[in-house]
Amino acid sequence: MNNKTTKELVAEMSKLHQEINKNNLYISEEEKKAQIIFMRCNAVIMNLITEQHCNIRGIELSLFYFFHQLFVKQCELDDAENTPIEIVYPAASAIMANIAKNMPAVGKDNNFNQMADIISRLSEELPDYSLPENCQIPPEEVQIINETIMHFINHAIRDELHPVLVRNALLYHWFRVSTLVAKSPEEIFQRIEQNWGDVIQLFDDAYYEFVESET
Repeated sequence: MNNKTTKELVAEMSKLHQEINKNNLYISEEEKKAQIIFMRCNAVIMNLITEQHCNIRGIELSLFYFFHQLFVKQCELDDAENTPIEIVYPAASAIMANIAKNMPAVGKDNNFNQMADIISRLSEELPDYSLPENCQIPPEEVQIINETIMHFINHAIRDELHPVLVRNALLYHWFRVSTLVAKSPEEIFQRIEQNWGDVIQLFDDAYYEFVESET
């Protein structure tokens, strides 16, 4: 009988992800900086889940909120800064789901099967976030999550890492966490991850068009 905790499963997932990507070559300066940002963002989320025991749904919403704020500022869509998350979040989810559907199918090798197994076990450990009572997050916990992610953003920008790279890291980790919250099949996320360069452009274009239409 498997009785691993959420903390152990998240750590196992992160370790396997690092193992899968350990041979990736980051040649250009931009690629190296992007990897730094992704690693920092992953560490922040790991800490929030495993050490501070924060609600994963709260982490998901915070990641998306800060992504949206960076996006509208960098795209000069200032009128959309206060668009309710209840409007932009479902649109972003639908855009990403449509992109995933049109990406090539992923090869289901041993790494994929291991990751899918970890994600399946992790999903069993997580609450059912379709139930309202599981989405009620104490204000003090929301503050911890928001301050932690804001610190990550400010630190990255202070280190002169490009804000677009920060935005992309938030987008990536939002989608990773959102698939956990929704208990989505791992293949959906893998289609996005394995085509990340194309996904960023497709998502940005579609999201810009949507946000602009709402202003």
